[in-house]
Amino acid sequence: MFFLPTNSIEEPKIISKLPICELAEIESLFHESLERLNIPCLYGYLFHDYTTFRKNIEAIEFLKSFNKAGKICKIGFSLYYPSQIEELIQDKIPFDIVQIPYNIFDTRFQQSFKLLKKHNVEIHVRSVFLQGLFFKDSNELNNKLTKLKAPLIKLYNLAQKKNISIMEIALGFALLNNNIDKVIIGVDSLTQFEKNIQVFQRLDDVSKIMSELDELSINKEELVIPTHW
Repeated sequence: MFFLPTNSIEEPKIISKLPICELAEIESLFHESLERLNIPCLYGYLFHDYTTFRKNIEAIEFLKSFNKAGKICKIGFSLYYPSQIEELIQDKIPFDIVQIPYNIFDTRFQQSFKLLKKHNVEIHVRSVFLQGLFFKDSNELNNKLTKLKAPLIKLYNLAQKKNISIMEIALGFALLNNNIDKVIIGVDSLTQFEKNIQVFQRLDDVSKIMSELDELSINKEELVIPTHW
């Protein structure tokens, strides 16, 4: 997993996720990950599937034991719905990191940021490009996604008007949120990585259009969660 620090340059930290599995498999899967990565410990280990976790809540004891043994620094969850954060806190489940979707169209979790910070939880965001949707031709959208045509056109027009690329706007939108600790992106090449890093040079320009970007927030789950497409 690769992420961009939002406010300072840091040493790389490795985070992995526990896949859907039986309780008896957790320990072996964890140590297999360490062996493949050739490292003694992880910065973070996240539950990949929240629904599976709820069916086997005792799985948290394995991660707590890894933490106590110095094999992981932080325990976390990869989530899709804000209500899941409320459940974790209400049930007093220990966690240090949440990885959540966050982008121009999907700001559903923003209402939970203050609560997470109150509990000293790191906020890591993914899907800043909404699974690549921001780069699609609006005329090629079909089925449910046709409802996103109008906001996409507004985004494209804003980018053209301000002479800022869609990539710079989408990534900058997340980087400029002071509550967000890490922004997770995929990297296919060194060239792409260098372009992503250059976004930091355009943050001042993106900051000037944040109010206009806020107006593009949709937050309808059937439109902003790719599994519903």
